[in-house]
Amino acid sequence: EDEKEIDNVEVIIETFYTEYPKVDSTDVLGEYSFPTNPANYNYELTATRNTSYLEGVSTLDLILIQDHILAFNEFTSAYKVIAADINDDEKISSIDIVQLRKVVLGVVDTMQNDSWRFVDSDHEFFDISEPFPYPEVLEYDELIESVDYADFVAVKIGDVNSSFNPGFTGVGTADVRSDNNYIINVTQTSLDEDLVRLEFRASETGVIKGLQAQIALTEKIASIQSAGIELTAGDMYQPTGDEVRIAWNHLMGRYVTQNEILFTLDVHAYTLRDRDLELLTNQMRPEIYIGQNTEIRDLQIQWIDGSTIEEYALYQNEPNPFVTETNIGFSLAKDSEVTITIYDATGKIFKTIQGGYTAGEHNELISSEGLPLSGVLYYKMETGDFESVRSMIRVE
Repeated sequence: EDEKEIDNVEVIIETFYTEYPKVDSTDVLGEYSFPTNPANYNYELTATRNTSYLEGVSTLDLILIQDHILAFNEFTSAYKVIAADINDDEKISSIDIVQLRKVVLGVVDTMQNDSWRFVDSDHEFFDISEPFPYPEVLEYDELIESVDYADFVAVKIGDVNSSFNPGFTGVGTADVRSDNNYIINVTQTSLDEDLVRLEFRASETGVIKGLQAQIALTEKIASIQSAGIELTAGDMYQPTGDEVRIAWNHLMGRYVTQNEILFTLDVHAYTLRDRDLELLTNQMRPEIYIGQNTEIRDLQIQWIDGSTIEEYALYQNEPNPFVTETNIGFSLAKDSEVTITIYDATGKIFKTIQGGYTAGEHNELISSEGLPLSGVLYYKMETGDFESVRSMIRVE
């Protein structure tokens, strides 16, 4: 579709003749040939490319598939729809996202599909949103003259933004990305004599739509906790005790403030230094997706002194989802005037809580009275120095 020449594609020609089938592989120009074939036979051409399912795939593809499913930003190409069909059931659903995330994390290294599919380049799709089934065999009946162009469109399954680059040899994708790297600041706090907590903090105020990282330590990880981003069990994978992989995305994006804790790792150690923590790249390229335009930026880690940070935080409400009431917790670095606003996706405000609070931890009990019977709501906390937004779910 993007007119990239794909090499190492096995093209197979078949007919009812003793020397067949024959196989040829495409060169760097994506070309192949079968120069001598007997006339007046029927021929079929198919293509395969059995390479890593990770080629061209990243957490960005999860974001784009989710946006398509929820009609936020639907695919405008039939080939992207084909690429999003991870489990080969001829429809796009949340199951495809779950399976692709497992590939990104390295939980599995295969899909319920071939890593590449090859579509007849002459095929015209009646409906690009429903391209299934599609022809993957080129047929030539009673061939009597040479065929100069017998082309396929190569589709990398999972790579919905067509980021695969034949000349790129690294892990993941060769997407166009910002030259401005994103720094995650790391601070540590001693919890016990042999347990420390590493706090991974945003270095900028803004919206994060997703991130992926492969974090390795020299000591064993005891636990992982969500903070500014809400990590679920499916967003993480620990292949070993001293490594964790994260592939996280959020539908609307999470608004975070500078120095806000994104997530924490508790580690069995007396203390840790910068050389004890590393971002690996053998499974995934460390990157983050910023803003509603989903700017791709490489991730870096930087250790900083936590004692210099003023601690403000807005926590996830508990319980969530809730029926009749829920608690909203927050932390203040100093005595502050605080406003908490509860609203829906349209901006309609249902509750506003205002008051003066002392420095430290606080909880506000929120009644469901006056709130919609069910659905996603947002709550925003504002002080003179801090602002943060989270989502919560009300159920009947």
